[in-house]
Amino acid sequence: MASMEADGGMDALPDSVVQHILSQFRNARDVAACAAVARCWRGCMPYLPSLYFPRGAFEADAIGRMVAAAARLEELVLYCPFSASLLPCWLAARATMLRVLELRVDSAADRAGHHLDCASVAAGIEELRLPHHAAAPSPWPER
Repeated sequence: MASMEADGGMDALPDSVVQHILSQFRNARDVAACAAVARCWRGCMPYLPSLYFPRGAFEADAIGRMVAAAARLEELVLYCPFSASLLPCWLAARATMLRVLELRVDSAADRAGHHLDCASVAAGIEELRLPHHAAAPSPWPER
């Protein structure tokens, strides 16, 4: 461990190790925290297979940047307020890989004139989950 610290700490880890570690993360807060800790981890967003955005965690522009950067994104879970008008862009950016989409419907921030019927943009979606806050609790632990 001392030699790793002398050579640059966490930045000294091989890319394959960093990619494997990050591929195990789901919570977008954890991913953002890791990117803040080590410069080399910032470029590993493309390797994330799943992103979960908990309530109150991110603004729509941050969600868009993270989704756009996650080239291998297979699962997207949005429990924080999101922009229904931006959702089609996010889905289109990951259309070829996205398999699971979970949207907390009451979290759509801009309901006026925008509908959540854009799931067809990502034709590869195999599972669409639309829990409502009163009907189903979040399966993800709150932090």
